[in-house]
Amino acid sequence: MRLTFLSALYLICACSASAQTAADWNEGLHVATGTQAGDYTVTWWGKAGRTYFIQQSFDLLVWQYAPVVRSGAAVVDGLNFSCTDSRQFWRLRYTDQTYSGTAAAADFDGDGLTNEQELAAGTDPLNPDTDGDGIVDADEIDFGLNLAGNDMVLSAPGLTYNAVNRLVQSVTAGTTQAVSYDVEGNLEEVN
Repeated sequence: MRLTFLSALYLICACSASAQTAADWNEGLHVATGTQAGDYTVTWWGKAGRTYFIQQSFDLLVWQYAPVVRSGAAVVDGLNFSCTDSRQFWRLRYTDQTYSGTAAAADFDGDGLTNEQELAAGTDPLNPDTDGDGIVDADEIDFGLNLAGNDMVLSAPGLTYNAVNRLVQSVTAGTTQAVSYDVEGNLEEVN
């Protein structure tokens, strides 16, 4: 019994001390403490052809993207960060979607915003309608709408809706901006 326990302990220690590889579950995601209090490093195996987004949560309910887009290159990749919260959770989201240029300049969800713009705005670069209200993220930004809630209600300050609950104009700082929809239902500006 004692020999089995020591062998199992050795295997666990040996596996946790080894470097991440392409065969590791969840890309070998690992969080390590840094030399200073509150400093951490998140590392993972970056598979070639895969683009990674890093998310952090303090409660496992609300996840926020770190402002980083990484392209896998068949090596261990990582991110250094500081955080004083005692509980934190990290996860990777990724896509194998191809693109030209840089991963930050690509638009993986096709909503009209680059991945970098999505991360800066706090929207999901892999979901064209982050808040699920039927309006793509780029249109919500262009028209100054709520990125985190349902804009498709019958009344809202400065917004006018038609009988089928579709936005028809927006008034911002005294300027009225009429809108229409393309054949796919996306908002478009009317000049």
